[in-house]
Parts: sequence; C-alpha cells; structure tokens
Amino acid sequence: MRLIALVLLLLTFFMRLQAANPDSLYNTGFALHFSATPPLVSGMYIVSIENKIAGRNNGSAFVSAMVHGGYVGSNMGWSGFLLALAPDFNLGRGSRFVEFSPGIALHISEQSDRNELHPWLHLGYRRQKPGKSGVFRAGIGYPTILYLGYGVRL
Repeated sequence: MRLIALVLLLLTFFMRLQAANPDSLYNTGFALHFSATPPLVSGMYIVSIENKIAGRNNGSAFVSAMVHGGYVGSNMGWSGFLLALAPDFNLGRGSRFVEFSPGIALHISEQSDRNELHPWLHLGYRRQKPGKSGVFRAGIGYPTILYLGYGVRL
C-alpha cells in the first residue's frame, strides 16, 4: 500500500511540475517506456514513466524525472520486484542523445521479507525524433547491466 501511495504522490508531483511551465518546449506530457535485459544477463523487465521537467530552448539538453518499476529475474542472485526513482539527464542534438540516470532503487524480494535499497546508475543512448512520439533507448548500468527499450510519448 505504501508503494502505491508513493507512486501516486510522485505522479502528482510530476504533473504539478508540468503545469508550472506549460509553454516549455520540453513539457510535452508523459512518456511510457518498456525496457528489458537479455535473460542470460539479468532477466529484468521494467516499465518506466517519464516527464520532462527542464531543458534548453534549442533542444540540446533536457532533464526528465523518471519512475521505474519491474520484475528482476533470478540470474542476478536475487529476484523480485524493483521500484526506482531517478532523474534522467540528456545531452545531444536533433534526435540523438546521451542519457545519464543516477538514482535509487528499492528491491522487494520474493525470497524473504527483507527489502533492500540499491543504487540505480545508467548510461545510454536515446533516439527521439523531434515531433514524433517514439523513443528508443539502449545502454548499460546497474542493476540492469544491459538494457534495450522503446517508449511512446503520451
């Protein structure tokens, strides 16, 4: 129940940030992403909600607030569910960006009652054509190790 309350609180916060700056080029609504890691690497499946909250007018840099949630396979030595909160810093030109995302993740274990905090650290490539809704993401990081993802602007 606390987890649901936390996610609802964060979504409300993101919507308020967007409403505070409605004319910004970067406040184009939420995006929903699906990412996966190869099963032999970590077997992780993640759904992410993103909202752009700041950026330059020329589109060369922006910051997003992201909430990630998903399932962690047992290939990493621990399985269960994961909830992560992280800013996503993007730098690039046109449709190509490098993204860096430092944050914190809560692992909710299937094997025990003990929940653990883990770092969330990702470095990747992002392709998002201006004016289009599709977003391709690929990169490396912890705890995902290696990820590929696709998302859409809502």
